[in-house]
Amino acid sequence: MATTVFTVESLGLKSTKRLSNVKRRGIGSAGAHRKGVTTVLAQEATYDVERRVRDGRRPLMSVPLGYVERVPSDFRDDDRALAMMPARPKWDYELKRGKLHARERKAFVAWLHRAKEAMIEAGGYAPAFEQNIEVWRQLWRVLERADVAVVVVDARNPMLHLPPALYAHVTRRLRKPLVVVLNKIDAVPMAAVEQWASHFIATLPGIDAVVGFSSRDEAPADERFWDKKNREHEERDHAAERMHRASCIPIGRDALLRVCQELAASGKRFQTTDANADDQDDDDELDDDDDDAKDSGDEEEDTEAEERAMQALRAEQEEHERARAEGRIMIGLVGHPNVGKSSMVNSMLGRKAVSVKATPGHTKTLQTLILDEKTCLCDSPGLVFPRTDLGPAEQIIGNLIPLPVVREPFSAIRWLAEAKLVGAERWEAIQRKYSGSSDGKLAASLAMSMTGALKVRPTTDYDPEVIELLNNEDLTGEALPWSPLSMCQAYGKMRGFMQTRGVDLQKAGQTILALVFEGKIPYAIPPPLGAPVIRERKTAYVDDDEVSDDDTDDDDIKVTRSGFAALAMDSDAEEQYAYSSDEAGGAFLSMSSILQPEDFKKESSKRGSHKKRANF
Repeated sequence: MATTVFTVESLGLKSTKRLSNVKRRGIGSAGAHRKGVTTVLAQEATYDVERRVRDGRRPLMSVPLGYVERVPSDFRDDDRALAMMPARPKWDYELKRGKLHARERKAFVAWLHRAKEAMIEAGGYAPAFEQNIEVWRQLWRVLERADVAVVVVDARNPMLHLPPALYAHVTRRLRKPLVVVLNKIDAVPMAAVEQWASHFIATLPGIDAVVGFSSRDEAPADERFWDKKNREHEERDHAAERMHRASCIPIGRDALLRVCQELAASGKRFQTTDANADDQDDDDELDDDDDDAKDSGDEEEDTEAEERAMQALRAEQEEHERARAEGRIMIGLVGHPNVGKSSMVNSMLGRKAVSVKATPGHTKTLQTLILDEKTCLCDSPGLVFPRTDLGPAEQIIGNLIPLPVVREPFSAIRWLAEAKLVGAERWEAIQRKYSGSSDGKLAASLAMSMTGALKVRPTTDYDPEVIELLNNEDLTGEALPWSPLSMCQAYGKMRGFMQTRGVDLQKAGQTILALVFEGKIPYAIPPPLGAPVIRERKTAYVDDDEVSDDDTDDDDIKVTRSGFAALAMDSDAEEQYAYSSDEAGGAFLSMSSILQPEDFKKESSKRGSHKKRANF
């Protein structure tokens, strides 16, 4: 009888362990800002990678589950969520040259330490998140300039792409109108889009409107869903049906502009100043004398860069004031990498103004674009936010981490396979309801299991560890339950991904993920079951002339009931991504950075399953 053996060595993993006595500068420390606006994600510890590889042998849907559903009612915008978003320190145009960036770097490093402690305290494995202060600076500037903040999320997994930290920052710290755009709705049945919109509006009181959008015509080929053979017919059917049902949720460019103009023109927003965009505690106030002593050397080195930064800030302020004087509103587009912001901007402009690429984080700087005499768009680079309620697997499937730097694909395959199994019944219900329509066909493809999409057959290869995990010797000789590694094994055999020691599991797993990103294995998370949970809506906007100088919410906030009224309304990637492993500067926040391998078993018992992870 054949024996299937999965080992770390068979995957060709290389150790990335560095000597503890080698000091490295972390992102946010002196000199890190010279990296420019380049996405920086810390590298994972080899121990965590090996642990997930070993876990890949475990059958699907066995405890602990790789996929745990999150619903909007679990969404939290409390102080813990706010702490996951770094606030820009107070500043003005009279600051001494070099002082601004020194303040920001000092505050950013302090925030990295606090974020790390929060993630470790939550007990989960920390996912990747942006650790370059230059990228965060772009986000700060966009949100400060915006009259309306527009968060673009992928409609296939909205809960992943709506970070609690960003939501809390916009609604609680900046107190600006917030619009959520469900992008790529062509990949999700319209019934699901409408249900997601209902849940967001009812459950998250800081969201003023939800708009649907699809920029597929301007998107790269790997974002398209249908086969070329049937695309034209499907497009006609799809467009006609969606136009017929478009009254349930505002869709498209005109609807988005109308919503944003109404929110900005109503005057119901807090008057904020660029110098006071944060609510930091007294403990976080920066001491100027300390900055002078600590960063005097940096000022000499970075005089030219700091001066350019201040000139850019002044130019932005002048441009912003000119736009306001002309009655033009500023829409700030923010969101995760690879949610389609650049394609959306090109679609709204009717021309290619922003380059589009499948690599996450392709847009590197903020860009101000004039739509018409009434509206400006300010596009920010995609940014991965720190969170404690998800892991690397979901980030990989969400295309937040570039495929060329994914060190093990098996945890992501587990997450996707289990997500499809959990959501299959709900997609089948939509398929039956809209049978024969494009929505019904979409739902049918989303309900298909991973093994069905891969067209692999069950394996009878004997794996002693799987038998031991299942505690069932009777399975010997029978078809074993699917696991991520066995799926890669079967798919690799079918495709001929062979090495001298057997199937190239790493290549098979990477190929499966590539099929997901190309849309050849469609996936989407179905909306929650049941009616939306309606929360009290805080009307956190008042007329500008009524805003007082104090920063308390008690005088400004009026509590009402929301209901549903608001509803009307590849190799290139490796060069673009840098890595840091310095713990002090915000290294990958992994439990292995503070635990030895022999301590892992004891600590893992404290963590429990994914269900025990902290949710915002």
